[in-house]
Amino acid sequence: MDTAHNTPMIDSDLKVVNFDEVKEEYRSTLKSNDALFVDSKYRIFFIEFKNGVIRDKNNVELYEKIYDSINIFADICCEEKVDQICRNAISYLKNNCEYILVYNEGKFNPDSLTERTKSGLKRQSCSSECLRGIKKHLATKAKKEIVLFGLDFFRGYLFCNVHTYTAEEFRQNMLVKWGDAVPKEL
Repeated sequence: MDTAHNTPMIDSDLKVVNFDEVKEEYRSTLKSNDALFVDSKYRIFFIEFKNGVIRDKNNVELYEKIYDSINIFADICCEEKVDQICRNAISYLKNNCEYILVYNEGKFNPDSLTERTKSGLKRQSCSSECLRGIKKHLATKAKKEIVLFGLDFFRGYLFCNVHTYTAEEFRQNMLVKWGDAVPKEL
């Protein structure tokens, strides 16, 4: 829910953990991703929704939210003695956790990319030219996702996979898969 505009980005009955509320109880001065979901195969998904324009300042905040969320999650799991995670939280998350950023396609301007987006596109061997018009078409055909906002940096480091989806792509790629899934408790 975009609380500033009282508009939902995604309308779904899928049950997730409101990770903003978890952060508030843990330490309100930290930042956090919006949601945490565990699927029927015990894979963990952190989900962040960004309805507005993502500029350099917001882009840095995405990184802060990732770091703080990972630390909150790991600390809570260790405090609760979740054995698999507690042994080596980063290794566990790197193999079992995915990150998803859902952004507003209408507010994404490929002519005004953040510095982190530019760096990420270079790492993925994709110039801003390939992003214009062909991103979705070629990426779909090649079965390769282009990760925006430099978030590809976290793939293989803190997460096994990272995705940046428009609201529609999120509905198609994730909500359809998760539709009948029953969330599992850790």
